[in-house]
Amino acid sequence: MAGVPKSSERLVQPNGTPTFAWYRVLGRIADLVSLDDVRAFFRALLIKLGSSDGTIENLPPIAAGSFLPITTVVQGDYSIESSGVLAQGFVSFTLVGDEFEPLPTHYYGTGADGARGYHAVADAFVAGEGIALTVDGVGVTEIALATIPDGGAGTLQKTARDAYGRMTDTSAATTDDLTEGAANLYFTDARAVNALETTGPDYLQLLLDEYNP
Repeated sequence: MAGVPKSSERLVQPNGTPTFAWYRVLGRIADLVSLDDVRAFFRALLIKLGSSDGTIENLPPIAAGSFLPITTVVQGDYSIESSGVLAQGFVSFTLVGDEFEPLPTHYYGTGADGARGYHAVADAFVAGEGIALTVDGVGVTEIALATIPDGGAGTLQKTARDAYGRMTDTSAATTDDLTEGAANLYFTDARAVNALETTGPDYLQLLLDEYNP
């Protein structure tokens, strides 16, 4: 909702005063209602709490045990830390290493060093062999195959691939494994003889002519 602070925005500061964001909201509310309306609201609230005439002075006494004693100790464990003293009326709980506005694409937890706090998601990735990681300006990680330079060597190989294009088998190949094209034809004995008979002279007749003039 426009104008309403984030859900993570604190209502009051450690000193008990409203945060700036909520102070502005309270100021806008004050512009919408009159002082008499505010007084009527609190008077009705005090009556609900047991005051006979809606004044603080006539609130009924608090029964013993209704609230925690001021000697109660408040302590945060593990990833929770506390500040303030209950006897002074205010205790704040926060996450260890918490931040008011974490950066985009960050998570709360422990990083590689084990420290609690917000860490970039991209820092949790390590590029393996043949994998390239690219992180943009807002911390989004793109994972892609790394470019491999052409080594300039190789052998004729037969390969097999699965439905995902991954190579699953290789073996040595010869021209017997290659389907003949339309323009570049394979050389065969029969084709050589046929070519000579079709386009060349009759060598057998020439030989006979030489020995039988």
